[in-house]
Amino acid sequence: KDLYDALFLAAFLILVAAPAALFDVSFQLSFLAVFAMLYLVPRFLEIAAPLKHWAAEQSWAKRKIAAYVGASLLTSAAAILGTGPLVGLYFNRISVVGFLANLLLVPLMGLGSTLLSLLTALIVFLSSPLALILTEVNVLLLRLSVSLVDFFSRWPLASYRITTPSWAEILLFYGVILCAANLKRRPRAIYVLAVLIGIFIAVQVYDSRLRGHPDRLEVSFLDVGQGDAAVVHLPGGKVMVIDAGGTPDGSFDPGERIVAPYLWQRKIKRIDFLVSTHYHPDHLQGLFFLLENFEVTRVWVNGDREADFSGAERFLLSAGDRVRAMNRENRAAEIGGVRLEFLHPSRAQREFWGNSASLVLRLTYGAHGFLFCGDIESLAEEEILKGNSDLISTVLKAPHHGSKTSNSARFVKSTRPQFAVFTVRAGGRSHLPNPEVLERYKTIGAKILRTDRDGAIFFETNGKDIQAKTYLQSKGAL
Repeated sequence: KDLYDALFLAAFLILVAAPAALFDVSFQLSFLAVFAMLYLVPRFLEIAAPLKHWAAEQSWAKRKIAAYVGASLLTSAAAILGTGPLVGLYFNRISVVGFLANLLLVPLMGLGSTLLSLLTALIVFLSSPLALILTEVNVLLLRLSVSLVDFFSRWPLASYRITTPSWAEILLFYGVILCAANLKRRPRAIYVLAVLIGIFIAVQVYDSRLRGHPDRLEVSFLDVGQGDAAVVHLPGGKVMVIDAGGTPDGSFDPGERIVAPYLWQRKIKRIDFLVSTHYHPDHLQGLFFLLENFEVTRVWVNGDREADFSGAERFLLSAGDRVRAMNRENRAAEIGGVRLEFLHPSRAQREFWGNSASLVLRLTYGAHGFLFCGDIESLAEEEILKGNSDLISTVLKAPHHGSKTSNSARFVKSTRPQFAVFTVRAGGRSHLPNPEVLERYKTIGAKILRTDRDGAIFFETNGKDIQAKTYLQSKGAL
């Protein structure tokens, strides 16, 4: 009880001094870990009580080793179980080597480094040279600890990615742990435990709806700044990601910070089709993180052999034998009732490169078509118009973020979109979309949607009706 009181008092004093600390991840995880250890370890020891008979028959050395290893494992288990749901919520990652790593790191950091730091603070006033020696020893211990962390992190399956847990899942998880830990004290908790496990399974089935609707096509244009990122949920559950944004200097990774969290929030761990329209960083950079952290089945690229972006080769090497260059000569395919066509580039044409070599694809589901244009320029638009008599689309991802060098008057009139989507960055220096381009789309009656003003943009259709919502205007259909 005294330990609980001390813990709550410490939390109270911190929150009085800095109320905002309540929403700080480190505050939540630190106090939750200590609380979990105080609550769970005594109950774990009760469950492990039969092992005392085995220990009594062992030598003194074996008993000491077993006691240390057991205490370390139980303490680590309590901390990991206590913080696991929040770690999953904030970082979408669960570590499975913490139990073993703590056997070495706890004495190094908790005893060695901490005690040396306290001792140095006392001795520094008596002998500076001795304090300096202790500091150097402490630095060595810290470096060794960092090396051990790096060593364990490189183990296969040292940690694994999880989808974002819902609050219902988090509460149910804690309920299961609470009941399981108290089975020794309250045997009837087994009934509550069984009910909670049943509810947990039901929640998993319910949450599976987040992965997609069996007879609906969902298309989401995510706000990744000056770049493209679209997530397509095909009827039947397959997932397609078209580009994932990026920055020229690599200072911000939209794949890690925006696209992946969105997918994990939707309970998605597998990407069936990963599409790179072209190799410019504002479209490609974020795809690297998705390749490394998701199960990717197929990778489609434009096959541009003249790509001058240094990341192109690295991307192709990372994707390996999953890569396939797509072009206009590929036959139209049907996936979950959705017709998929590649309209550009052509395998035979080599005059298109860079932006104009962007992979252009159209998805058609029932009465509604979605046209993804990458960054094609006006010459590529003309080439597409020559080979396609019917380009009318319900939703058009405007070419090259609404640039004046694209979105020609003829192309706009030929596609006649009901919705024109512009993926642009708020306050960007490029001044996109171009005002003249916007006027062209308005003239044909298109609804203008912009990620810089509307945030993420979501479409959903059953092949007959279509609904459009934005992140900032999510209360009703547009």
